[in-house]
Amino acid sequence: MTAKNYSTNKSSTTSFKSAGQLIADYNDRVENKIVVERKPIGIKTPLQLKKGNLFDMTYNLSDQITDNLRNLIMTNKGERLGNPNFGTDLRKTQYNTANKEDAEIEMMAKIQNAVKIFLPFVELVDFTTTELPPSMVTSTADLHSGFAGGALSVKITYTVPQISNVEKGLTVLLPMGV
Repeated sequence: MTAKNYSTNKSSTTSFKSAGQLIADYNDRVENKIVVERKPIGIKTPLQLKKGNLFDMTYNLSDQITDNLRNLIMTNKGERLGNPNFGTDLRKTQYNTANKEDAEIEMMAKIQNAVKIFLPFVELVDFTTTELPPSMVTSTADLHSGFAGGALSVKITYTVPQISNVEKGLTVLLPMGV
């Protein structure tokens, strides 16, 4: 059996030298066009003016969640306009050394309840408190700062499993009275 020749005089030949592009040209084109613009996720608190934007912004999810958790913990119920149940009321919790354990249990319960409602994706891991004397918190503040009687340092350790299992910490200071 002999092979048949199906080519005709009308057929043309294409060289692969003209197809595609050189790797160096491709890399140059890709490197020059990829510009990753950071997109803000939320407004960082406390509010600060920033050049180019109206306010300083957060650009990654982890920082925004930390900011949201801090705002939730430091807000008393009734302070958030349009959402009177938002907050923990920690500053209303009477804290004294006579019933330190009861106060800590009450604060933990308030934080757990608020996180369960408003930030259900956050898993609380640990809760510790430390009393700070007035000398540690009033070095640059005057007597009207609210920390003249010292402060309670509340450290909360948490994770956000949907993002990462890395534990993050958040510390807030609560005034202990005058």
